[in-house]
Amino acid sequence: MRSSFLPSVSASLLALTALSVPAAAQLRDGWTYTTNITIDSGKADTRISIAMRNRITATAVRMDFLQVSGSAAANAAEGMYQIFNQADSTVTMVMPSQHMATVMGLNGLLGPNTNLAPKVVQHLTSNEFQDLGAGEKILGHATHHVRITTAGTIDVTMMGQTCTRRYDGVTETWVAPDVDLQPAMYAAAKHIGSVIGVDDIEMQLGSADKKMPKGAALRTISRTVDADAAGKPITVTTTTELVDFTHGPLDASIFAVPADFQTMDMREMMKDPAMKAGVATGVQGSLCPGR
Repeated sequence: MRSSFLPSVSASLLALTALSVPAAAQLRDGWTYTTNITIDSGKADTRISIAMRNRITATAVRMDFLQVSGSAAANAAEGMYQIFNQADSTVTMVMPSQHMATVMGLNGLLGPNTNLAPKVVQHLTSNEFQDLGAGEKILGHATHHVRITTAGTIDVTMMGQTCTRRYDGVTETWVAPDVDLQPAMYAAAKHIGSVIGVDDIEMQLGSADKKMPKGAALRTISRTVDADAAGKPITVTTTTELVDFTHGPLDASIFAVPADFQTMDMREMMKDPAMKAGVATGVQGSLCPGR
């Protein structure tokens, strides 16, 4: 359950480059799951669809973009995959069609400069949790159906400037209590959030409700009110569904760049203040459109 501007953050990440991780010979226990995501604002030309396979261990995450459509920037990501490696603090973007990969430090994108990292403060006027009881079976698992209705504003401060965005949304979630996938999902979210300095962003937004039942969210439908380019309110519907998941050994080689790929290491380049400022400006534009 995330604010309506978070898909924009994800879209920004698709444009970022990253780099390789050392291979290991052993197997690691982890989760493999495939997620379908659709983002629909009600207009035929603004519907984004993403199918993503995630493989997660205690120290690494691999995200494959199986299918991406709906925007020029997003379409370019189809067939690529990202590797987030906690062991050497790198994030890698692998482009199989080009036999190329790029690497950068997980914490090197915006760096430790707190003026570059976004700060999110939410001001809620209402936050209602509803337990809707038993939900339908999904993938053969019994689910619990809950709804969270939230209204208020969000202040995003970055590079000394603050923008205020309205947040008015309803999120419904179907949780499978018998599937212990939640820790892996949160680990993946933390890895990804660290790239642009928004670790624990759900906690910053107050969207992680303590009343939420434990288990895996097999389906989430979020409807939020946003504004189009002219300032007119629009309803953005984001649907996230798990279509398969398994737990078992994962070969460590899937978290490494193929040996015959050309790899470009951008970690030194990203230390340049001008480069960091440029990336920060891009992130700011995603968080605060029109700025």
